[in-house]
Amino acid sequence: MALQIRRGSDASRGTTRFASGELIYTTDQKDLWVGDGTPNGGTQIAPVKSVNGYPATVAGAGAGNVVLTTDNIAEGANTARKYYSSTSSKADAAAALVAGNAGNTGITFSYNSGTGAINAVLQNAGGLSTVSGDPNPALGGNLSLNSRNITGTGNVNITGTITATSFTGTVTTDSITPVTSLVLYGATSNPLTVRGIPAVSGSVNIDINTFKGTVGSPTNTGAGDQIGSFRALGYRDGNYKIGSQITTAWTSDADFTTNNPKSVLFFATGNNNETQTGLPPASLDGNGTFTAKIIQIPSYATGAYPAGGTITALSGVTITGVAGQFQCASTTLTLGATVTIRGNIAGATISGYTSPTTYYVIATNGSTTFTLSTTGNGTGVTTSGTTPTGLTYSMLLPQKGMMIFDSTTNDFMGFNGTNWVAFTGP
Repeated sequence: MALQIRRGSDASRGTTRFASGELIYTTDQKDLWVGDGTPNGGTQIAPVKSVNGYPATVAGAGAGNVVLTTDNIAEGANTARKYYSSTSSKADAAAALVAGNAGNTGITFSYNSGTGAINAVLQNAGGLSTVSGDPNPALGGNLSLNSRNITGTGNVNITGTITATSFTGTVTTDSITPVTSLVLYGATSNPLTVRGIPAVSGSVNIDINTFKGTVGSPTNTGAGDQIGSFRALGYRDGNYKIGSQITTAWTSDADFTTNNPKSVLFFATGNNNETQTGLPPASLDGNGTFTAKIIQIPSYATGAYPAGGTITALSGVTITGVAGQFQCASTTLTLGATVTIRGNIAGATISGYTSPTTYYVIATNGSTTFTLSTTGNGTGVTTSGTTPTGLTYSMLLPQKGMMIFDSTTNDFMGFNGTNWVAFTGP
């Protein structure tokens, strides 16, 4: 036989005062209540009808049960979250990146909540602005300067080849050993050129510093030691062969207590160098003495002697004949002198003249009259008119002390400052 307790509608329960401990069951709500003797209605003890406002009628709930998911319950403001979503993790990661990047200018982060994407933007698309934070930076590929410069103070240490179209600055090397440690090339069709401008006064020098011992501990060179050499070599059959050489050496009696010890300069060609016994090279010592095995003086036909030295301008020049005869203001004139004429001629003619043309003096009175020819021992050039205009005349005279051999008279000739004279002997 079943035990039944007081029962009725939930509405009647709410208006009835029940004795303490009395049980009441609502037939419409199917709830169990217990009376406590004071307020009407008693206190509900079963079942649980809702959680956080959700009743037992939530999908999936059975009678007297409430089944909830994270979609039904708000997380609240507490940062120590009880559950986490993919969207939340992305948003928090993005917020951390943005906050951690504050003050940096190389990259910025942003978050698109619609797509769930964290975007990174490089602000310096041209490359790194500084690598000072990396104590040992290294390239993973070729570095392009992109028409930019590398500037600063410091050293560049490299193992390999440096290729450049031009160089400005100072090349310094502690040692050129072996010879291939420093190689300079000229342009394809031009020789290597070294240029310099002396400061105020002085000269541009290429120094060869020679020592014995090592770079770190040099020791003295001594009497008779070779102290420098310039050589010109040509490539042939797999080797570079010596064409000529200029060598400097201390003399055997060099006094090293002075700033300029005695030395000798040797001149040699490829088939006549100081290493070939019996074929000594030409040399120049500190006393100005030039020594050579053979001295060959060039020969010229009479009237075709060479000129050289200081250029003199002729003035007051007029034509006085039809066979190259001229007159000028008084100056020093000699046979063998050359006269270079420049400019656009007017008022007279010189046969075959183009600017500039160099002529030879083949006759002169030594001061005001002279005859010009296109060759040293030829005939006078054809001329007409009297006073040519638009021209300049530059004369080059032989210099005192010049020596030649006259192939016409078979005489050695010397220029004494005024005339060429033959060496007649004692």
